[in-house]
Formats: sequence, C-alpha cells, structure tokens
Amino acid sequence: MGFAPLAAFLDEIGLMGPIARRMWKRTHFVAGPITGVADVPADGAPKEDDDVYDGPAVLRVGETDYASRVRLIGHLDPIDGRYHWQGTVFDALPDDVLKQPMVSLTVGGRTVQARITERTPQGIYGVSGVGSPPFA
Repeated sequence: MGFAPLAAFLDEIGLMGPIARRMWKRTHFVAGPITGVADVPADGAPKEDDDVYDGPAVLRVGETDYASRVRLIGHLDPIDGRYHWQGTVFDALPDDVLKQPMVSLTVGGRTVQARITERTPQGIYGVSGVGSPPFA
C-alpha cells in the first residue's frame, strides 16, 4: 500500500504513537501491522479491537477504592484531535458518586481521571474521559 513506507518511517523516528497507529489501520492507510511495531503478536494473528476494553478496574471515589468490572471504548475525535473514551461500570457504587466532579479509574497500573456521567435504572454507571485511556 502507498502509505506503508511513510508509516514505517514515522514509527522508526518515534512519531507513530498507539492512537495514530490504530487510526492508520482503521482507515486502511496500511493494510496490516506496521513493520517494527512492538504490539504486534509474535504469531502474526490479528488482535481484537484495540479500542475496546472489558475487564477488571479499580474506581477511586474520594479516598475509597471500588473493584469493578468495566467495559470501555474510545475513539480519536477529528474535531479536537483528542482521544475520547467512555463506558460502563457494572458494579454497585455509593449513592453520592454522581456528585463527585472527578474520580480515578485504574486498569492494570494505568490511572486516569474520569467522570461518572449517569446511573441507569438497572443500577449501572456511565463513565467517560478525554485523553489517554486507562486501557492499553
């Protein structure tokens, strides 16, 4: 494909980050994995969708940590150029969690600031953030 040499060059000099790499793959600027990328599996098998995380997380509300299962998805917004992610917290949280302006969400050692957006009638919570996502 025509953009593969450019993608390899950008990766070599350190300008092809994980978000840009995902976008280049999704828009088919490069057909497969970019040569030399560290996150390509050794067996060459295609990875699952990089933009979805479903698994355990720790949500810190105030000074209290809550272990929970979350499902998160994200995308690069073409208007502001920032990565926006959102998802669902499936476990029970305290009633006053919606009053907190920001909470911390940790997935596998990566901690980011997030906002609890809503509580559904089913008792699950929406969570969102802008910037680096908590998932790899």
